[in-house]
Amino acid sequence: MELEIAAALVTVFMLAVTILSARSYARTGSRKVLIVTTAFAVFFVKGALLSYGLMQEEVDWEGLILWALVLDAVVAILLFVAIIAKRGGE
Repeated sequence: MELEIAAALVTVFMLAVTILSARSYARTGSRKVLIVTTAFAVFFVKGALLSYGLMQEEVDWEGLILWALVLDAVVAILLFVAIIAKRGGE
């Protein structure tokens, strides 16, 4: 049960960070902030998938872990793009 609580807390935290980041994007219009907001949203989706999996009695853990790894790769790519994006996109 502790793992489920930890996963839920991290998921809620990522939702909060996504919302705060989206508000920052709305205020600044920065393309970099939009990319980072998208990365936070992907982390939220990953947390939601893992939390859902932890609450189920039968789970395809291999498939769930594969999806989690794919989402991690998407986040890494988004953050890389945000770092190398030209300043004109700010």
